[in-house]
Amino acid sequence: MFRCRVILLDDTHIERDLEKNAVGQVLFDYVCDHLNLLERGYFGLAAWDSSNNRVWLDFSREVHKQIINHDATFTFNIKFYPPDPSLLAEDLTRYLLCLQVRTDIMTNRLPCPLDMLTVLGSYIVQSEFGDYDPDVHGPGYLSTIALAPNQTPELEESVTELHRTYNSMTPAQADENFLQNAMMLPFYGVDQHPAKDVNGADVMLGVSADGIVVYEGKTQTQSFPWPRVLKISYIRNKFQLRIRHTQDATESTFNYILSSYRASKRLWKVAVENHAFFRNHRQDKYEGLVQLGSRFRFRRNTHTETLETSSNIKRPGPPIAHCAIKKKGLHESAEKMKKAYMFTYTHSLSQDLDVTQEVVLKHHASVRELKRIFMEDVPVSGPTEWDKRLSTHSTGHIPQVTDGQYIITMDTVSLTHLISCFMLLHNAYSAYNAYNAVALTPYTISWLI
Repeated sequence: MFRCRVILLDDTHIERDLEKNAVGQVLFDYVCDHLNLLERGYFGLAAWDSSNNRVWLDFSREVHKQIINHDATFTFNIKFYPPDPSLLAEDLTRYLLCLQVRTDIMTNRLPCPLDMLTVLGSYIVQSEFGDYDPDVHGPGYLSTIALAPNQTPELEESVTELHRTYNSMTPAQADENFLQNAMMLPFYGVDQHPAKDVNGADVMLGVSADGIVVYEGKTQTQSFPWPRVLKISYIRNKFQLRIRHTQDATESTFNYILSSYRASKRLWKVAVENHAFFRNHRQDKYEGLVQLGSRFRFRRNTHTETLETSSNIKRPGPPIAHCAIKKKGLHESAEKMKKAYMFTYTHSLSQDLDVTQEVVLKHHASVRELKRIFMEDVPVSGPTEWDKRLSTHSTGHIPQVTDGQYIITMDTVSLTHLISCFMLLHNAYSAYNAYNAVALTPYTISWLI
């Protein structure tokens, strides 16, 4: 037995003990079951080598033989980007794709101009926070969420302006709009590999659903659609493509030099798997694409088979959790409540012994204000659309509603914060009553309880 750790797209992680002879498919199925994911064909598990190169886990091989540097940690990622996200059957799949695209933007794997960052950022905020509410979304409310690699106040202001224009847009609709815009970016779903052409110039070879593209900087110089690719091969660190020209039906071979044999093999495997997934109707049919003698076989569902799986899904959409944003908001509420109680405590101790009825009423009004501050981030009207997205498999929680009252669990808000807040409130009123002999009202007692 050995333990594997898998980092999910929301930066949470899960662990699983595997038998020594367990293959990659066992670990992948466990992760998908944990996420309640049915449209699995687009996803994969990857390990990362010392040079930060992504190495995809082979589902047909034993997991322990694919561990890099004795670290059994893998990441759950999109491996084959859907060319048309609107064909996905479930909101859960679209949300996971959104998380992957957001990660690609933040890590600069997906270059994005400023105007598009504003549009995409507005849909991210709409999906996470819902409709804009000036009473809740005050200055700096976007500081809790990452929108761009170099996020600026100007970008946040532009995103806020767009966010204000969205009315009654559900999280699922916001995710759909996000993906419809993201798929228009030139580098959407492109797996890039640095190389050199025959003249020694630096180029980038990009593999995607459409084929292989050659870039010099950010400029596309050549494109090889999958229907024109006759053969993909590699010899040592040389990567070769045999291409059929559509004009005269002739063939040409293009050679590129990679940094090492492993880099060349990694690019070859990514290219062959993308061709097999997007071009073949059924798995394990190659039509001469791979080189003679290769033991590689594509043992996964193709894009066609994955779409068939999507069309056969009949269940209601599973709930989706935005637990990271919710949890951070609740911690901020606890901090605001603690600061407010500290002010009340020090204020009450500084009062003179001769207190009028007007001061007492003002004091009670301040208690109501404290309650409003605490509850402004915790709605009491029942579960909203975003609460319904919560998954029972999620590691984060938000308050549960029982007969109109919120039950705050220990993993939602720090128990230490809550105890300190209520103790401060108790001390404030104890001191107040000691000086003024004012009896606690039922309203105050309800807060102490």
